[in-house]
Amino acid sequence: QLMAALKVTRTTYRYAYPDGSVKLKTVLCCPQEGCAAEFDEFSGLASHTQEAHGLPLRENSSEQKAGPTQKVVRLKLPSGETVLVCPFCQDHFPEIEAQFLEHLAAKHGR
Repeated sequence: QLMAALKVTRTTYRYAYPDGSVKLKTVLCCPQEGCAAEFDEFSGLASHTQEAHGLPLRENSSEQKAGPTQKVVRLKLPSGETVLVCPFCQDHFPEIEAQFLEHLAAKHGR
């Protein structure tokens, strides 16, 4: 039995704080039409789609699993700012490698 491919999309929210700082947060959106569920990590999305909709999602090894050769994406925003994108949760970080590595270790155990 063939199963149609599901397209998981990402939405990025921009949060402006009173001190003038800005944080960008990217979430993974449920691919089921009419469902507005959003998740920080792929594992949460996969559990949701299986339990709520009976749709199994499998990780795409080139996109979801970071290993020693994982590619770090640098994203240029409309403001001209360049950010690093976490390969696990899609959060954005300033181009300060120490902050990015600290996040990987603290949140993802890498």
